[in-house]
Amino acid sequence: MHPMKSFVKISFVFSFLLLSSLSYAQNSPDSLIGKWQSVYLIHRKAKQFEFKKDGAIIANQILIADYKYKIKNNMLIDFLKADYAPGGIIIDTSYFKIKQDTIIRWYNRQGWKDTVAMIKDKDYIIKTKYKNNPFLGKWNWLYPTKDTATGIFQNDSTWRFYVVQNFNYGTYVVNGDTLKLSFKKGKIKQIKTFWIKGKLLEIKDTKTGNETLFKKIND
Repeated sequence: MHPMKSFVKISFVFSFLLLSSLSYAQNSPDSLIGKWQSVYLIHRKAKQFEFKKDGAIIANQILIADYKYKIKNNMLIDFLKADYAPGGIIIDTSYFKIKQDTIIRWYNRQGWKDTVAMIKDKDYIIKTKYKNNPFLGKWNWLYPTKDTATGIFQNDSTWRFYVVQNFNYGTYVVNGDTLKLSFKKGKIKQIKTFWIKGKLLEIKDTKTGNETLFKKIND
């Protein structure tokens, strides 16, 4: 064989092996560690997986809504986009009273009354120099489902509401691109395939063929 052809062939094989090893490394157990959230929402709900170093996994569902808001005297007015609402916007109002690091809000609409105590998260860093807004920051309160609701208010008149629900705990095992999950609640066992590229994770259910795209999140 001509020396040049032999060199090209060896280089090609080496490159192929290198790319294969890099691809496999992306699917190593260490690459999964952390918290992942589905990119696309279904009825304002997303899936979350948190993979631990010790092989434990936490799965849950998160309810998310992005509001616009304005403050008028002691009234908080919320605006939420919704296709089924007249004009595509749901308008909600509540009254509030501020007590140091707690905001008491109460509702009285369509026969439904409720009062919530929003507790400020003092560890949350407010990234703005305009801090005269009493709602600015991160707040937690008890949701009617008994889960913890969180609201993060920004100074641009937007706030994100979310509630983490339906916790399920289990274990996971990685073998190449195969992911075996076993959950305690319902004694659920699942086999999936996955790939990771940067901060994106795609998981495919081997039984149904359904694929879900996740993004890595910090909290």
